[in-house]
Amino acid sequence: GRAALDAAAARLREAAAFGRGDVAPLLALGDALADAASLLGATPESAALLASALDEGYRAALAIDRHCADGHVGVAETCLALSRASAAAGATEAALTHAAAAVASYKKALGDPRNLGGWTERAEARYNLACAHALAGDAPAAAALLAALFAAGAAAPADAAADADLVSLRGVV
Repeated sequence: GRAALDAAAARLREAAAFGRGDVAPLLALGDALADAASLLGATPESAALLASALDEGYRAALAIDRHCADGHVGVAETCLALSRASAAAGATEAALTHAAAAVASYKKALGDPRNLGGWTERAEARYNLACAHALAGDAPAAAALLAALFAAGAAAPADAAADADLVSLRGVV
């Protein structure tokens, strides 16, 4: 649980300090901190862990390699989590700001989709980009992405209809 993730984060911070040019421990640190945040639900401590995942993990990795697709995806996923948490707390402007940051990071990651792994990973990033567009209030962009994913068989309309991030698109897609 949480104690194991905290211990892992401490070890990853040490590994990052020794491997100054290596993004792997920083990406893993971001993942560990984001996972710890997800265990806490929407709490101030969770938001602080997500901010640490961004700054100590993913953005630190991007400072070493600004083309690191995993770093951009990590930033995007963490910003999506912050957007959802902000919306749940009634902080509408913060939710929109975080969703817009997620859109920008997904676009950077998808700039050269070959860096994202296989077809499944690229489709997942595009689906999450559609979710970020929807949360940022850009329904046309979200709908266009989803339509392309449905046409390619990469996503199912039934799954999108049940996705809380896509509530704003009900009746559109």
